[in-house]
Amino acid sequence: MSGYFSSQQFVPAHTSKAFSGTSSGMDEVTDGSESLLQSTPVGTSSRSVLPFSGNSGTTTQLSNAFNPVAGLDVLPPNVILISSDNVFFAVHQHRLISVSFNNFGGLLVPGSKPTRDNPVTLTVPEDSSVVNVVLHCVYDISCDSYHPTFTCLTASLPALKRYGLALSQYLARGTHLFNTVLNYAPLRPIETYTLVASHQLEDLAAAASSYTLHIKLYQIPHNLTDNMGTTYLQRLHQLHALRTAKLKELLDTKLFPHVARPYCSVEQRQVVSRAYHLAGAQVFYDATPAISRPGIEKVMYDLIDAVTCPDCRESLITHVEELITTWMLFKRTI
Repeated sequence: MSGYFSSQQFVPAHTSKAFSGTSSGMDEVTDGSESLLQSTPVGTSSRSVLPFSGNSGTTTQLSNAFNPVAGLDVLPPNVILISSDNVFFAVHQHRLISVSFNNFGGLLVPGSKPTRDNPVTLTVPEDSSVVNVVLHCVYDISCDSYHPTFTCLTASLPALKRYGLALSQYLARGTHLFNTVLNYAPLRPIETYTLVASHQLEDLAAAASSYTLHIKLYQIPHNLTDNMGTTYLQRLHQLHALRTAKLKELLDTKLFPHVARPYCSVEQRQVVSRAYHLAGAQVFYDATPAISRPGIEKVMYDLIDAVTCPDCRESLITHVEELITTWMLFKRTI
């Protein structure tokens, strides 16, 4: 035998379609806004020669990303992590220790010298999808190609903490995992906001909060409000209230009539002004803090189309465009 991590020892038995283990994970449809997502398998069935298998023909679920021939480091892997669903991950002790403030949850001994032929073998309680996310953080590579489910990401954050990886670093703005988590915000806005708020991830919470603006906050389940905590719940309420007040302020802004024209009397201009404020009241009544340009334009331009005086029309168009521009630039995040 040429060694524990010899490339000849790990040969895919078939294609990944033959893999029927639990490590792939299927994301379920949680509501009508989320399409069915299927995770890419984390492990593939492989024939392996392992010292602890007792059988040179044992079939093992081997990580697709973290295996002896992955080439993730100039040194050969010297640690085997085995997930709860029996997927094997071949990684490097120095990589794990260098990013962890607690020696990877106390599982590793600094100064020890495992080798390719005599690796450290560790069984961890997380399933392979979670271990996969954690290790992608360790090696600073994106896990997006595996399409981790929201449930997986929810479990991955406490796992990162458990193994001594600071969430403030690995979910900082611009990191791979920051973007992976934020990708769920359009589909699951409150759940995403709650997840990151519960871990005090300020930048992610701010980014996710903009996707909550269409939601009626009183409809949020109590378990989510409890998880997000008083501070982040209050800030979300403040954001919604602030945008609601600003929209009302903009719609209440007085419409300045044009100068007198022979073809447009004072009474006609007053009729247009009253009609504008009625249209504004309709916009406000139907609006959420997330109302967009088309939502405002639909009501206002129905009014504009009904106005016959060209000067009144021009005045209305200018006023509405200024209103919309101000609204679109207004604060959208906590």
